[in-house]
Amino acid sequence: MAVFKGLIRKYWYFYVVLGLVTVIDITMNLSIAWLFGNLTETAVSRNTAKFLPLLYVGIALILIMGINQYVNGYLKSRVSANVQDELRTLTFRKMLGLSQSYYDKHHSGDLLSRITTDNKTIGGALGHTLIELIKNPLMALCAFIYLVIIEWRLALISLLIGPAILLCGVLLGRSIRERSTVSQQKWGNMTSFVQDVAGASMIFKVFRLESIFNQKFSTQSRAVREQEIKLGTTTSILQSLSNMIGFSAFVLAITYGAYLVANDVITIGSLMAFVQLMNYVIMPFTTFASTWGELQISLGAADRIQEVLKEQPEELEQQDSLLRSNQEKKDVHVSLEQIDFAYSDRKVLDHLSIEIEHGKFTAIVGASGSGKSTLFRLLLGFYNPDQGDIRVNGVSYSDMSLHEIRALYALVPQEPQLFTGTLRENILYGNPEASEEDMKEAVVHANAHLFIEQFPEGLDTQVGEKGSQLSGGQRQRIAIARAILKKAPVLLLDEATASLDNESEQLVQDALRQLMNKRTTVAIAHRLSTIQHADKIVVMHEGKIVETGTHEELMQLCGHYYELYRTRQNNELIEEAGSIA
Repeated sequence: MAVFKGLIRKYWYFYVVLGLVTVIDITMNLSIAWLFGNLTETAVSRNTAKFLPLLYVGIALILIMGINQYVNGYLKSRVSANVQDELRTLTFRKMLGLSQSYYDKHHSGDLLSRITTDNKTIGGALGHTLIELIKNPLMALCAFIYLVIIEWRLALISLLIGPAILLCGVLLGRSIRERSTVSQQKWGNMTSFVQDVAGASMIFKVFRLESIFNQKFSTQSRAVREQEIKLGTTTSILQSLSNMIGFSAFVLAITYGAYLVANDVITIGSLMAFVQLMNYVIMPFTTFASTWGELQISLGAADRIQEVLKEQPEELEQQDSLLRSNQEKKDVHVSLEQIDFAYSDRKVLDHLSIEIEHGKFTAIVGASGSGKSTLFRLLLGFYNPDQGDIRVNGVSYSDMSLHEIRALYALVPQEPQLFTGTLRENILYGNPEASEEDMKEAVVHANAHLFIEQFPEGLDTQVGEKGSQLSGGQRQRIAIARAILKKAPVLLLDEATASLDNESEQLVQDALRQLMNKRTTVAIAHRLSTIQHADKIVVMHEGKIVETGTHEELMQLCGHYYELYRTRQNNELIEEAGSIA
């Protein structure tokens, strides 16, 4: 409900105008009932002189109703569009500020479902459903007052409708909301699965997973179908009960009204007006079921969006930095002191201490699962250590904002993340305020100009979804150009050449050497041949540092690094032999 209240307050002026439009709409509907009654009385009394004035009144009512309905429809669409835009922007902004731990626990497809499907549901509710819930009872009340004026005994019959239908709504409303929430969750799960499959077309084709994935999707689709049937059943019961109650009251009232006409208690004109007014009394309550059901569905959608909005965001605000002068000089020394960290109950880092010295190349090696990637996540501020501290030039991370922490680092990941758009846009994400000259210089240093010049549109070439129009080596060089443009003091390389062929690797290595020149660098190494010249190699095993030294020093120890180097060297020789064959 917090989402609803905030948006209603923001667009209160639209609702004020819609309230005025609703009053005019109700007045016109009641006037139509008056017109029917008078036309009938005129016909019965054969007073032809009154037909023309009543016709003019009818034409005027039709024109006013037409204009009013246009304004009503326009304003509802405007409110709905504004609400959806506001909520989309708010949710997306919140999504950008969510912690890395949230992304690790939730699927991106579910977030997509909340921003699109749930958002549209709420927009429809605030643009249409809410107005109808206010308008319909007001219409019924005004029509009831008019009925009392015509014949109070007939009006009493309509009193049977409201309480009975409202009781049905109260009894079934909770069930509708709960089932709607479950239905939307299953929609989110299905959307997540479709997103996964659509983003891995090569994998499911190569491994011939079409039938397996089709079966999985069918299972999820059936789960959605079954939940939608349950939801539809409940709303149909509410709709059916509401219609039965409403039409029963209508039939009873008309029968009694005809009896009163036969006994000259009321005129036939009054009965005609009464019939029209009964429609206005019954219709709001019979449509109440579907309107109330739509509201419950939108409340379920609001709950799902509220779950995202109430998440604690990362504090990214830029603050006065104690390190600003040093950062500007690129003179940064990072210390990890007795770091402990665990994911839930699984300990990943155990009393880890590393000195990342200014201007030096520090390599991190170890078997899979030894904690290398977690170390990067801590450096980037995605997680906080359970114990210990990270310091930059003696200043604790706890005394720095996330903006300051992340300004220290440029990242080149193993799988370069490119965004839909042009090469230029993707490179400029490193520094949106960079000049054209700086950007082109970064492109040259990254060896990216070698292939960009071959594209007819150059830097304005579209990269496709996740860079699908580029090769792996080309994507990596764009990622390097982006990192160069950031000009951060510390460079993080996460196995940046692990998945490349020899030719691409050589080009990327050349680009990395230029990027690493006189820059503090920390690299997670997969191919140990790429870090033999590192100033310091840190060997990790099961979350602990077991060895530290240069390549030569560690080889002489004949320990973990020695065994790891021999194993991976053999693997690399096998890969090279395979590629030659």
